[in-house]
Amino acid sequence: MTANELQEAIWRVDGIRVVIFMDAITPLPFGQAWSDAFPGDRTVAEYRQVRLQKLTDAGIGYAILDGALEAPSNKIVLQDLRASYKRNGAFG
Repeated sequence: MTANELQEAIWRVDGIRVVIFMDAITPLPFGQAWSDAFPGDRTVAEYRQVRLQKLTDAGIGYAILDGALEAPSNKIVLQDLRASYKRNGAFG
């Protein structure tokens, strides 16, 4: 899976914008796939810890963006983060 494919999969499954700081076509050093959206009552910090830990472990930088293209607080729950995309017209 490439960085571009992972970014698109995260948007499609979890409804969250993540930008991975590497070129879009080089394969990531691991496979990442899940089919269920991360629960909306969990925080951005929990999302990072569960879904994005492999990126951190591999030394690959990333940013989570809200609907205003800013970094959300780690304390924000995902349902509020997802709502920010709709408020700002950021549809996939």
